Amino acid sequence: MLLKVNLGRLWPWVPWFKTAAQSACISAAADLTTQWAVSEKKVDSSEGNGSSSSNQGGFDFRRAGSYGAFGFFYSGFVERLFYLKADSVFGVQSTFAVVSKKVAADSLVHATLLYVPVFYMMTGLLQGLSLSDTFDRLNSQYSDTLRAYWMMWPGAVFVMFWAVPERNRIIFTAYCGFFEKCIYSWLELRSRSPGLAI
Repeated sequence: MLLKVNLGRLWPWVPWFKTAAQSACISAAADLTTQWAVSEKKVDSSEGNGSSSSNQGGFDFRRAGSYGAFGFFYSGFVERLFYLKADSVFGVQSTFAVVSKKVAADSLVHATLLYVPVFYMMTGLLQGLSLSDTFDRLNSQYSDTLRAYWMMWPGAVFVMFWAVPERNRIIFTAYCGFFEKCIYSWLELRSRSPGLAI
């Protein structure tokens, strides 16, 4: 009887865990895709003959895992809670005015104060960087990352709040986030290898 009660209390969280796991897989796949693309680019330029071999240097699975962990914990739970809070503050109507307020809150509050800093701090620490190195990485890439966020996310967040049911928002943002994580991953890899282009 006690087991049934406890499982009953956990049951509402099962969809959240499922969504978080999907977000984690998409985030890790984005980083692995970028690593592969950069690896292919390095091989192409080093051989000079236009051919490519796959994965000359190997994949950094710890790095991809840090992206996956961010996708699970932050996107799957914190971001979802932020969006629910935006619903409670601004309303759930799909009018232009209500949705625009939520987009502004996402771009000006969520992205600048939470999303970008937590992304770099969490992934850096999980990749084994010291707190000081992680903070330096955040400082050096904050403005580029925020500009990339502001270029790609307001439109996607508008569509999300306007047309996507709450239960599907994180999956929607995870699919959009695949491209975002590729950009962030590329920005980080570029900072390690100046002049790198994809």
